[in-house]
Amino acid sequence: MKRFAGRLGLFVALNAAIGILVLAAVDARYAFEQWQTDSLLLSTPRDTHFDLVILGTSHARLFTRIKHNYDFLSDALDMQVFNLAIPFGGGILLEKMYLRNFFERGNRADILLYFLDPYVFFSPLPNKYHKFVYYEPLRMSFLLEMIRNGMPFERVFTYIRSKFTYRWITQEPVLIAYESATLADWGIALEPKRMRARAESLYPDGLSQGYFQYYSPMLGEVLEMARAHQCRMILAFPPTLLGHEKGAPQVLELIEGYRKQYDFEFCDFTAAIDDVDLYYDYDHLNSPGLEAFVTRFLEPVLTERKGS
Repeated sequence: MKRFAGRLGLFVALNAAIGILVLAAVDARYAFEQWQTDSLLLSTPRDTHFDLVILGTSHARLFTRIKHNYDFLSDALDMQVFNLAIPFGGGILLEKMYLRNFFERGNRADILLYFLDPYVFFSPLPNKYHKFVYYEPLRMSFLLEMIRNGMPFERVFTYIRSKFTYRWITQEPVLIAYESATLADWGIALEPKRMRARAESLYPDGLSQGYFQYYSPMLGEVLEMARAHQCRMILAFPPTLLGHEKGAPQVLELIEGYRKQYDFEFCDFTAAIDDVDLYYDYDHLNSPGLEAFVTRFLEPVLTERKGS
């Protein structure tokens, strides 16, 4: 029996080693730019200095996921920009993990700008049950980070299994050149009922205080990383047509509490852009909207201290 168990263990270990080598060979082909992929790990460099690193959800991801947006942002700010914002509503837990990976790879940042959506503190869905497991490469360091942060077994298993698929090994860069669509193009009007439904959809667990108490300390961990790496830290609510989220008052209290411990700035851009033609849905800017936001609001904030 012991002999059988030993052989079985050796068989499993050999197959795991072969699998890891195959995946390493596959990943070596992928050198995507940040506007070509939803994967952050495949686009995160090593030993690189950036003037600005952006964090957040899809509201912030659009700053670079669209090629025109990335070019405009870099040129308008005259900065080297990298985006760690997580598409599809990624939460504070994941952002903490990606930021740690960014620094552990020897990268540096002058400014960390976190477009903070309050809903990420009130549910495990954008955190432990997010779909990032499908589009990130299998990296042992990141796998261990997932385990350390209490990712459910099902998510960990999916993260591994999804790499052994035809879709993964044949993926190609995807370019979104420009986003010109508006609400009118989609046949969407500013209907209060639909807007309320969209706002409520961000809170599948309501204002769960249990989840808030679990996830809110992770903002402190992000702030601590910023301080440890001597980054200027800016927290901001992103622009939206939906108004302030119902979790915003509690998150504002959380932010004020951290002011006693950390040096950072806060900007509330919730109502900064109110022109419906500058959004492609209720809470995502299109490319003209991003240009307006960067020029009128973001550039003055980022360059204020530089000029002072």
